[in-house]
Amino acid sequence: MIKLSKRELKDLAQSLDAFYCGGNVYNHENITYHIQHKDIIKLNDYTNSNNQVYELIEYLANKTSTLNDKYYITANQIAYSAGTYGNTGQLVKYDIIFHSNNMTIKTFTFYTYYC
Repeated sequence: MIKLSKRELKDLAQSLDAFYCGGNVYNHENITYHIQHKDIIKLNDYTNSNNQVYELIEYLANKTSTLNDKYYITANQIAYSAGTYGNTGQLVKYDIIFHSNNMTIKTFTFYTYYC
């Protein structure tokens, strides 16, 4: 995990086409939790016109619809920013991993961030 300035984190996230989850660390961590636990319906609670959570929901629905629930999602925080009073941004990498017939196949990678 690397520490970046808030601006550097935002630039990196945008270069990775990360989904923007707003400016609240608690919402972002809740979103991460719901993604990892495949509770996509709960993500609707965090959708508003100032973030890309709705687009994230559509992306997940599109990518996982054919996997027949034989997948899991890992999350790893790869970057953060912090100021005098604490955390000001996070960038999280997710891998959707499909598992079938004793074979594990990594299928998709995507990112979310807040700052």
